[in-house]
Amino acid sequence: MKNNILLNLGLIGALLFIGSVANSDGAQPAVAQNEVKFEAVGGSFDGSSLKGLETSFVFPISHRVGMQFDASGNSVDSAPDDLESLGGGMHIFWRDPSRMLLDLHLSTLSSEDFDVNQARFLAEFYWAATSLSVSTGLRFGDIADAILGELLLTQYFGDNLSLQIGLQSIDSHMTYAGGFNYRTSAKGLHLFGISLSNEENFDATLLGLRYYFGEHVANSQRDRELILQSSLFQQHFNVQALQHSQSMSNTGSTLNPSGGISCPPGEIPVGMSCVPVSGGDCFIN
Repeated sequence: MKNNILLNLGLIGALLFIGSVANSDGAQPAVAQNEVKFEAVGGSFDGSSLKGLETSFVFPISHRVGMQFDASGNSVDSAPDDLESLGGGMHIFWRDPSRMLLDLHLSTLSSEDFDVNQARFLAEFYWAATSLSVSTGLRFGDIADAILGELLLTQYFGDNLSLQIGLQSIDSHMTYAGGFNYRTSAKGLHLFGISLSNEENFDATLLGLRYYFGEHVANSQRDRELILQSSLFQQHFNVQALQHSQSMSNTGSTLNPSGGISCPPGEIPVGMSCVPVSGGDCFIN
């Protein structure tokens, strides 16, 4: 299944890129200029605390096509073992800043014992003060494979403030998100926040700072002409998958596609642990 989904994603992305590049008239380029972003984030993460760093670099390949590389490091303080992870990603995208973005995104996140990978195709549509993105893809690695879907709405209020709401489906299990991005008066410096929750009683509240090594431009202009807008879900939800996978390795249970756990015979899931019961049946949360 994984190979077929990846092949279909590649074919869809290739066809859309070819069709869009063929219609590449217009004055605005995909990337107005090279830009670097640095980001620091921290907060409450599923009952633990998370600290993370991320950097991105975007540059043009042609008038309508750009490329972006991402790198990240995260630390989650959780019992019985803390989790540290490193990640990387690559975007190749077609963009008309007056209309839309088409983005093929590959990413990976690794801890000492586990890897989580993601392949995703995104389409984002632009209106005057609103953006809407829709994406689909596959999560795979040292956890159960899962099909991803994501919908994200961004509303811009003047030059300095943007608000986001979104939802993500992982094999039909929903996660909800909200966030804000505020451009301060200091050149290049932004304050942002993210809130996440899902059906498995997971929740996270994160705050951070972003610094852009580029022009001091309005939020909508930056998101549509320079560094790609950050997903509310991307690295933070992958860290949760790694955290749960590590927890499962310590208890002998396994992670199912929904983010719940499957326990050995004679035990049932309680939270993210398995406890003995009589009867010997295997339960899936």
